[in-house]
Amino acid sequence: CMPLFRAAVTEATFALDGVAKPNVRFEDGGAYGCLDGVRARADNQTRILVAVVPPPASVSLSFGQSNPLPRLNIDADAISISGLSSGADFAAQFQVAFSRTIMGVGVFAGQPWHCAATRFVNDTLFPWGDPATCGSFCDGCPANKTVQCDHCKHHPDNVDLALLAQKARQLAAAGLIDDVENLKSARVYTFCGTADQGHFGATVKTRDFFAEFVGSASNLRFNFSVPSGHCWPQDGG
Repeated sequence: CMPLFRAAVTEATFALDGVAKPNVRFEDGGAYGCLDGVRARADNQTRILVAVVPPPASVSLSFGQSNPLPRLNIDADAISISGLSSGADFAAQFQVAFSRTIMGVGVFAGQPWHCAATRFVNDTLFPWGDPATCGSFCDGCPANKTVQCDHCKHHPDNVDLALLAQKARQLAAAGLIDDVENLKSARVYTFCGTADQGHFGATVKTRDFFAEFVGSASNLRFNFSVPSGHCWPQDGG
């Protein structure tokens, strides 16, 4: 399923409740939803600068007592999202799925869109429920089989970016995500420290995935040269 978000906040933290059922919850109780292929926790790791994405008219959501949302001075054309680790995974998913609303993404040590849920040619398959796996959903797997948990991070050389880009175009054509043409104007920043080898290759793949869509090289920036570990980079150390 796709996420159903309804909020008007300057910053929100997402939590993914559990592994098998990746429900996404605003910690202020604003909304519930889910996002295909996201499975790990992202508490305090995803930062979104204003999410104002109403649910479809056909969906009825109940939030208890109804209070009017405050009117905020928000530039609707300057909404971006960034995250670290599993939060970076989430940020990449959100940017692609809602590219009409989100103008930019910062991916700090994260894997490409739809990567965790996709089988690639050289992937080893596991039966559902195997301790090496994180869930049962797998795009391209035979019945009752799935891929290793974090297979894109463990084996980034297996990642087929053309396959992921093709899937994004297919889902966009079916109206399940926003038109990927919106990504032409997206601003993308990817970062991973040289000492963070568990995420390094996957983050490079994330940069290259967005390069398939972003129209200007000046909008696709990255840094893979800082001798840091798994962290948010900060000014002044």
